Amino acid sequence: SIGTSAFENCYDLSTVDFSGCTSLETIGNNAFYNCGALTTVDFTDCSSLQTIGEYAFYQCSVLTSVDFTDCSSLQTIGVRAFHKCSALTTVDFSGCTSLETIGNKAFYECFDLTSVNFTGSGLQTISGDAFKNCHDLSSVDFTNCIDLNSIGTSAFENCYDLSTVDFSGCTSL
Repeated sequence: SIGTSAFENCYDLSTVDFSGCTSLETIGNNAFYNCGALTTVDFTDCSSLQTIGEYAFYQCSVLTSVDFTDCSSLQTIGVRAFHKCSALTTVDFSGCTSLETIGNKAFYECFDLTSVNFTGSGLQTISGDAFKNCHDLSSVDFTNCIDLNSIGTSAFENCYDLSTVDFSGCTSL
């Protein structure tokens, strides 16, 4: 596990690669809080990763991409986990079959976010304000999210460029 505030305020940290870290289970609260130079985070094939804690990547203002592809045990993206990651453009949760919850304001004010892919994930709940003020968000893919049953208040409010949301195969919504 990566503990609470483990890398908080590490201003020169630019890349974090956890790909293939099969024993990593938790990214703690505030773990990478305010890492102002962080541009990429790769969680690909972190098969034991379960939780991204509250404020874990809060205000990583130049973070551009986060890849959770095939994080089959990932269950929770915590409250404000990626809040104010204003340069974030893409997030991929495809293959996250255990994903249950995107926490309140998890991606709030990620102004440059253009696409989010939940295809085939186990997603159940998107909490209130989760993607609020993601002005450039144009595409959200929920294809075959058969357990998705709740999208919270203002979850996608002020996503001015949102043009495509695919709910095909969402049988519980």
